[in-house]
Amino acid sequence: LDLKQNFSRIVKSGVNGGGKSGEFFFFSDDNRFIIKTIGEAELDVFKDILPGYAKYLKMNPNSIIAKIYGVFTFEVAEPPERYNLILMRNINGYPSDCVDRKYDLKGSTVGRIAIKDPSVTMAELKHLGVLKDLDFDRFEKTVHMDTSGSKKLYKQLESDIKFLSSQGLVDYSLAVYVINRKKFELSNGGKGQEEESTKRVSTGKSGESYVSFKSTKEDKYYHIGIIDYLIQFNLRKKSEVFFKKMKAFDPNLDISVQKPMYYGERFLKYMEKILPHSSNQS
Repeated sequence: LDLKQNFSRIVKSGVNGGGKSGEFFFFSDDNRFIIKTIGEAELDVFKDILPGYAKYLKMNPNSIIAKIYGVFTFEVAEPPERYNLILMRNINGYPSDCVDRKYDLKGSTVGRIAIKDPSVTMAELKHLGVLKDLDFDRFEKTVHMDTSGSKKLYKQLESDIKFLSSQGLVDYSLAVYVINRKKFELSNGGKGQEEESTKRVSTGKSGESYVSFKSTKEDKYYHIGIIDYLIQFNLRKKSEVFFKKMKAFDPNLDISVQKPMYYGERFLKYMEKILPHSSNQS
């Protein structure tokens, strides 16, 4: 997080940088960390879940919940301003040109599509931004990994979702990146870079990594993690569900935001579908 190394990125990450107006979203120079602004509501949620969050991650070192390392509030007297910044692990961990495809999965189908043009091929996805559930169903269909790893991953997902549901959290996503590590290694001198590439991914105490694993279909790696989980199902979210259903004239519309238990169950059902032989019954 050295200022000199990161200066050019910091300049680009202000109001006119990535994301919404006024948002600060910054990747560290080595791509291992993200610093971004969060609102007061998200800060309150984090403070509320912090005791249970810390305890859960300590007891579950292989959790795929994206790790938050710190939250900081900066206040300026004149003019009076207040900024909340969150420091967290970057699930991707590699330069953007090494990312072939990236998905944001919620387990919902309503409005969860980014590519509507039927002529688009998988090779073109690299430059088409963040893809969603229906795009994953079209281009990937499944996470290509061995059955043993799939079952362990699903079991960890069950544990993580149970925790998030117990905290009343909703609207989180499974971020899935398809990484071309070879490109990174070649651009950094070839030999010896695979070790550096491996160091970029943290593993749990057991040595197993569910956040990074090699595809069984292509010479690429999956990087995954649960992100955007600081949203509780409060009055605002209840109202959002109500008005979206009213707008569609469909009381059973399966929109992305739902009650915590239902959201978690639907999320896991979708993960079971995309993970090969993942359920306990398989």
